[in-house]
Amino acid sequence: MSISRARMSQKIGVMGSVALKLGAVALIGFMLSYLKTLLIPLVLAAFVVMLLMPLVNFLAGHRWPRWLAVLTAQLLLTVLSVGVIYALIVAATPVVKSWPKYQAELTQKSQELVNRGLNLLSNDSQRQQVKEILVSEVLPTVISKGGSVVQKSLTVTTGLFGSLGLTWIYCLFILLESHGFRSKFASALGRGNPVMVAMAGIATDVRAYVIAKTFTGLLTGLCLGAFLSICGVDFAMLWGLIAFPLNFIPTLGCIIAIIPPLLCAFVDPALAWWAVLGIGLGMVVINGAIGSFVEPRVVGQAVNLSPLVVFLSMMIWGVLWGTVGMILGVPLVVAIKLVCARIPTLKPISIILEGPKVIKKRLEA
Repeated sequence: MSISRARMSQKIGVMGSVALKLGAVALIGFMLSYLKTLLIPLVLAAFVVMLLMPLVNFLAGHRWPRWLAVLTAQLLLTVLSVGVIYALIVAATPVVKSWPKYQAELTQKSQELVNRGLNLLSNDSQRQQVKEILVSEVLPTVISKGGSVVQKSLTVTTGLFGSLGLTWIYCLFILLESHGFRSKFASALGRGNPVMVAMAGIATDVRAYVIAKTFTGLLTGLCLGAFLSICGVDFAMLWGLIAFPLNFIPTLGCIIAIIPPLLCAFVDPALAWWAVLGIGLGMVVINGAIGSFVEPRVVGQAVNLSPLVVFLSMMIWGVLWGTVGMILGVPLVVAIKLVCARIPTLKPISIILEGPKVIKKRLEA
């Protein structure tokens, strides 16, 4: 009897522990969602600080006062951000004004393609029935949903830059206090703590990833914008600007970046069908070349993630922070992976998050 009671109490203790952990996860998720207005600019500021920190350290190392080095970096951030916002507004305004016309042309061209496909059906009654369903129900719904996706993409990109004010303030305070972060953590955790030992490497790895992805994102946006401009696709500069933040979403981001310019080319009466196919193939080649050859050499295989982890992180952060969370979610998981890889007790988590290429190399070694 005493043994059964002991087992029962042990099971209750295990269940209580699991319930407590699940409750903690649910509470963290609720707080992340509830405080997203404050947390999204903070995460953006953390990534921006990693980009600006080498400049601040360089200026401070050349006998600049740290406050002057920080203000110089902030001034550079402000100028770049204002320039990008201005370019985005200039590029997006014609799209918003012209969208009803493009939607009508897209509907007309889609109906023409449907009619050509229906002509292959020999039965007139089947042809008419399928035509009514596609033309009156399916096509308007798909085009309307596609338009809302494009508009949401513009809204998300604008929203990322729209939170610049709070991000700028976060950056200022983080940069001013960054010099004393290490001594604060050393006092709190002790200099022999594994986190303290790994802190320099963690900061270096995460900064290298953010800088590398920013570089490849800029390269992708510039190449796509230049290519679409040469091909005569409308709003080429806008599609290049949108491709930059979408580059932080592996695989899916490249696909999303290709769809709007391809639809623009599809409805353009000046472009033949073979030209549209060539434009689509060209964008695939650009994304494939940068993703397969440039990015692995710049970003490195150390941050390679499992496709399942990428998908789950996008979905989870998308639920918590909306479409902005889908963009920021993968860099956050990469940062977590790099942190775990540097701390011995957390290294198994880093291995679980690894992609198949890294695991294959680990097994071969």
